[in-house]
Amino acid sequence: MFNQFQNEDGFTLIEIMIVISVIAILLGMVIPNGTKVQEKSELTVIKKQLKTLKSFNEMLKIEYKNYPSYGNSNYLLPDALQEYVPLEDNNYKYLSDGSKDINNCDGIFNEFGERADVFGATKYIIWYDNKVGGRYYYIDSSSYEIESSLGKPSLP
Repeated sequence: MFNQFQNEDGFTLIEIMIVISVIAILLGMVIPNGTKVQEKSELTVIKKQLKTLKSFNEMLKIEYKNYPSYGNSNYLLPDALQEYVPLEDNNYKYLSDGSKDINNCDGIFNEFGERADVFGATKYIIWYDNKVGGRYYYIDSSSYEIESSLGKPSLP
């Protein structure tokens, strides 16, 4: 009964090459999809944070009649947004059409003594400063949609 298998020494070279090529084809299909999934999940988080920042900025406008001003060169998020919307990274940047006036601002904007910026802007733009998929993602005061561009966004 076992005599028929005694002459076979194992796998042939062709069988091993076929198995290796099938594994290589499967890996070739899985690896690119894995990077796309990671990029898509990162983009989902960015879009959620941009929408959160926009909605909070709109609430600030209702309360203070203007958006926070922050037009200097480092584009940091205004204190009013940083304080109430904690972000995991500091890649979110802010640009407004009003400049922060450090000479006339005592850093207090209400009776509770919370820090903030001067509220004198009528337009703003918030963007994610690291490219995802080769594009910058941003939201501005003139649109409720998240948009993307190849270059860093600027105020209209």
